[in-house]
Amino acid sequence: MDGIEKEKQRQFHEQYLLEKQADSIKYADEIILNQAEVKTKNNVGMA
Repeated sequence: MDGIEKEKQRQFHEQYLLEKQADSIKYADEIILNQAEVKTKNNVGMA
């Protein structure tokens, strides 16, 4: 494997890790949003 192939492979792997991290952040945001909605519904129900 020459230097160009190694660099392509490194960039591909880095892109994969960034996409995986972005998916994790999106999933965490969805959980936080869901928790906020549940909390809001519970507070409205108590009023």
